[in-house]
Amino acid sequence: NKTDYRNQVNKVANAIKEIILSIKAPINQLAGTSGAHPLISQIQKRKPILAIASAIILMLSLAGYLLYPKFFSVEQRDRDNSIAVLYFDNISSDPEQEYFSDGITEEITAHLSSIKGLRVTSRTSVIQYKGKGKAINIREIAEALHVDNVLEGSVRKAGNKLRINVKLIDARTDEHIWTEVYDRDLADVFKIQSEIAHAIASKFKIAISPEVNEKIISVPTANIEAYELYLKARSIPPSYGDGIGSYFGGREKAMSLLKQAITLDPDYVQPYVLLSYIYLWYGNQGMSKGEKYDSAVFLAKEAIIRNPKSAEGYIALANTQDFENSLKWLRKACELDSSMGLLGMANVYFSKAEFPKAIQCYSQVSKIDPNTFDPYLGMATIYSRMAQPDSMNKYVALANRAAPNNKEINSLVMFYETYTGQIEAAKKTGKKYWEGDTLSYNKEMGIACIMARDWKQAEKYYLRTAYRDLDWGLTLIKTGRREAGMLVLKNALAFRGTGGWLGDLSRINIVLGNKAIGINYFKKLVESGWHEMVFIRNDPFWEEVRNDPEFKKITDAMERKNVEMLKQIREDEKRKFNFGGQVFIPPQR
Repeated sequence: NKTDYRNQVNKVANAIKEIILSIKAPINQLAGTSGAHPLISQIQKRKPILAIASAIILMLSLAGYLLYPKFFSVEQRDRDNSIAVLYFDNISSDPEQEYFSDGITEEITAHLSSIKGLRVTSRTSVIQYKGKGKAINIREIAEALHVDNVLEGSVRKAGNKLRINVKLIDARTDEHIWTEVYDRDLADVFKIQSEIAHAIASKFKIAISPEVNEKIISVPTANIEAYELYLKARSIPPSYGDGIGSYFGGREKAMSLLKQAITLDPDYVQPYVLLSYIYLWYGNQGMSKGEKYDSAVFLAKEAIIRNPKSAEGYIALANTQDFENSLKWLRKACELDSSMGLLGMANVYFSKAEFPKAIQCYSQVSKIDPNTFDPYLGMATIYSRMAQPDSMNKYVALANRAAPNNKEINSLVMFYETYTGQIEAAKKTGKKYWEGDTLSYNKEMGIACIMARDWKQAEKYYLRTAYRDLDWGLTLIKTGRREAGMLVLKNALAFRGTGGWLGDLSRINIVLGNKAIGINYFKKLVESGWHEMVFIRNDPFWEEVRNDPEFKKITDAMERKNVEMLKQIREDEKRKFNFGGQVFIPPQR
C-alpha cells in the first residue's frame, strides 16, 4: 500500500512533540498569571511528566494499532503455531535410501500443511537446508524461515523394519517440546506419518477437522514396494536444471519406476497422475506430440477410474484439455478438494489472460489455505504481467512470508527485473536464483542489458555463454552485425527445435525486415490469450513496429484491456468476496 514506515514513525514523533508543546504552553501561561488557581501552581511544580508520558503511550498505542495489522502481524501473529519440517536424515546403511527419508519428510509436511491453524513452511523453502542441519544452528534456520518451531528427525530402513526418530524443537529456547521413536514394520509407514501429524497438532492444541483427519489417515496403497517405487520416481527430476545446461535424462528412469508401481498396485492413483504429467511435458524420446498427449489423457482418466474421489486425477485430466473442458473437470476437483481445484482453475484462467477471474480463485485459496504460498505467487505473477510492480511486490512479500527464499518466488522477481531492464537488481536476484549455473546467469544478465538497450554490456555477458540464445542473435542483427547474428540465430533455433513461440517468430521477422509477417504472428499470439504488458512495452525487438498502425491497433486494445481488468480487480477487492465458507465456482462462459 506504498506505506513508508520511516515516515510514519517521524509523523508520530512530530505529533508527540506538538502534544508536549501544547501541554507545556497553557500551564506556563497560567502559572505566570496573577491570581492563578493553586492547583495550577501544583501542576507546575510536579511538571507535566504524567501527561507527557500518557500522550506518548497514547500516540504509540495508536501507531501500533494502525501499523500492526499491516506490518507487524505477518511476523508475530502466528509465530507460535509456525513450524518448519527439516528433511529427515537417512541413517540407513544404504545411502541410496535417501529418497525414502525425503518422501516421508514430504508426506509429513503435506499432512501438517492441511491442518488449519498450523502454519507450515513449504517444502521448497526448507529444501535449501537439506543435509545442513548440523552445520547451521536451528535458531538461525528458524529465523530465516520465520518460524518458532522446527521438526527434525532421522529414518533407518532395514529390510521390513523401520525406525523413525522425531524431535519437535522450540527454536527460541532450543527446548525439545516432544520426541518420539517409532520402531515398526515397514508396512506401518502411513500410520506413523499420521501419528506424527496428530501428535504435533496436539502439542499446539489444535483440533483436526474430520475432513482433514480422513485425508491424513488415508492409506494410498497397501503395496509398500509400489509406494517405494513411487517415492523413488518422485525424487528424480525429469529435467535437470532449467537453464542453458538443462537435460532430460531422468524422465525415462522415472517413467519406468512408475510403470512398475502401477503393475504392483493397479489401483494406486499417484503413479498414474505423475506419469500423466511426465508424458504431457516430456514423453519418451522419439514420441510424437500426439502420442505424448494421448498417453497423458489415458493415464489421467485411469487415475479417475481407480479413485473417483481423488481430486488429483481430475486436475491431471484438466491439464490435457481445452479451456472449456479444463474448467469442467476442475469444477469436479473443487468438489473433492476446494484448494487444489481452485488453484487449477486459477491457472487455467491465467493461461487465457482472464486475470480478474484468476485472482478471484487465488484469493479464495488464500482464505481456505493461508499457509500455502501458491495463491500469493499466482497473484504476484499476474500483476507482473500487467506491469503493476507495487501490487506485484505486495504479493511477493506475502509469498515470501509463507515460503521464505523460495526459488519460484526468486524466479518471478528475476523475470520482472530482467524484462524491465533493472540490471543491478537483476544481478542480485540472478546470483541467488542461478547459483552454480554461470552460463544461465550470464544469459539472464545479457537479456537484462538488452532490455535496458545497453548493447555493449549485453555483449560482455553473452561472450560468457554458449552463443545459442535467440535474443543475442537478434541483438547482433539489430546493431548491424547481420552475418554473425544470423549464425547465432540459426544455432538458437536448432537448439530450440522446429516451430517455436509465436512471439519469437514475430520478433525474428520484424528484426529481419518482414514486418507484415511479424505483426501477423504477433496478432496470433495475442489471440491465443497472451497478455504481458512488460514485454509489449519494453521489448526492443518490437521497437521498429510500435508506431505501425496495425501493430498499434493491437497494442492499444491490449492497453485498454489491461485498464479494464485492473478496474475489475479493484472493484472485486472492495467487495471482499464474502463466500460464506462455500467454494467459489466461477460462472460458466
